[in-house]
Amino acid sequence: REAVARAELGILEAEAWFRAGDFRQAADAYAALLRERPAALVGEKLSAVMFQRVLAEIRSGSADAAKLLDELNDDPAFTIVDRWQAEWSLARWLQVQGRTPEAYARVTRLLAAPREGAAPERPLPPDLRIRMAWLHAQLSFDAGQPQDTLKRVEYLLTAVREIEPALQDQIASTAILLQARAEFALKSEAAALQTLGRLRASYPRTEAAIYSYLIEARYYSAQEKITEAQVRLTRLVDNPDYRNSIYIPYALYELALL
Repeated sequence: REAVARAELGILEAEAWFRAGDFRQAADAYAALLRERPAALVGEKLSAVMFQRVLAEIRSGSADAAKLLDELNDDPAFTIVDRWQAEWSLARWLQVQGRTPEAYARVTRLLAAPREGAAPERPLPPDLRIRMAWLHAQLSFDAGQPQDTLKRVEYLLTAVREIEPALQDQIASTAILLQARAEFALKSEAAALQTLGRLRASYPRTEAAIYSYLIEARYYSAQEKITEAQVRLTRLVDNPDYRNSIYIPYALYELALL
């Protein structure tokens, strides 16, 4: 009972630092727990402490967050879900820090086929696997690799059928919008416009479909085709189905600028 109480108090202290926003202290407190690894700290609770330590390192701005995560990935106590949630958090943090190519390279390596002779990877739950694939596609575009983005989107649109319908629409619509953006980046205007048409026809009320008008308008604006850009923004603003969208003020602002 004493061991259980000590473990719980250690977790409580680390969590208190984390909730207070002192992520350096939180990371150190979680690290102390993992060094001692009391007998009461087992199973999902132990894995959760590992995840929280990584998250605290990330939020503290530590340069060692990726190295720590690599070390924990070899620990069988670190569950597959906690591991990939940590990878997601690290990739997003790298992206915010302007280190998108590094994030893309890391996720690409992690999602690559296992080496011959390597131990088989534990399977990911479908929804988490699809979310990681979506992040991979987004990172490829942000890293300036639109040709790779098209390949990632193709996989996404096939794999998304495995998950719940509500999430299917969200992932599929954003994937198709990403496809159009990649096609614009590759100067394939006809293909991009056709893709946007497919998005609006298949998922007309999704945020991706609404945002697509802004993407199209910005494409034309960048080419100094001001009238074309105005037409796209006006279509968005005048659509009664979109009048409550958060993107309407952006469209109005961009119309004013044009």
